[in-house]
Amino acid sequence: MERRRKKIKFPLEMKDGVKVRELDELRDYFDLEKAVEYFCSGKLQTWLDNVYASEIVEELNSLTGEEEDFVEKFTDALGVNCDEEIDVRKIIHDAFLKEKLKRFYPEERMGEIVGNTADTQETFEQLVKEGHKKIYLLSGIFSIPKSMRRVSLIGLDSPKVIIKAQNVEEFQKKNIELTDILPADEETEKIMFHEELSISAKGLLDILDAYLQKISQEGEIC
Repeated sequence: MERRRKKIKFPLEMKDGVKVRELDELRDYFDLEKAVEYFCSGKLQTWLDNVYASEIVEELNSLTGEEEDFVEKFTDALGVNCDEEIDVRKIIHDAFLKEKLKRFYPEERMGEIVGNTADTQETFEQLVKEGHKKIYLLSGIFSIPKSMRRVSLIGLDSPKVIIKAQNVEEFQKKNIELTDILPADEETEKIMFHEELSISAKGLLDILDAYLQKISQEGEIC
């Protein structure tokens, strides 16, 4: 007779930092926001499987997070009553975003990075509207809003941008810094390429100026 392999239990942190190891404890200290985050990462399903609640796992696996009545189905599956009012859509979005960002940054930086990362044009424009000065763009194609000024954009997973400007000078006045970002069209490529040349040329001029000053000083000493 084959012996059933013992499952290794691990705790989940719930309300007030309480760490739960059994299903009854999960229900007693249930925290909807944390539970949804664990659901999105798959950690909740693994935990439930380890406490031999596979029937609940099956119910959760049928959910995508897009359901209009997601919270009701989610809490019913777990056997809890919850009247918390939270922005579940945002929690689910941020939780899935965290999983994507783990490819680029360690867990301890997630809090800082997630709140400044855009994976859609809508999220990008919202971050700009909120006044964020450093924004991470994750994959996809983004159109830089005309109203954006003095913002540093950092690319993750080769995102592309469309720059809406009449000319290079107009874009330069916006003081927008682009790092690890690709152009999405020919006009944007011209602006970005010209910007790179300008930076390179300025660097060469600075070096030449320093060299001429050095020669001048040496001439005065002689």
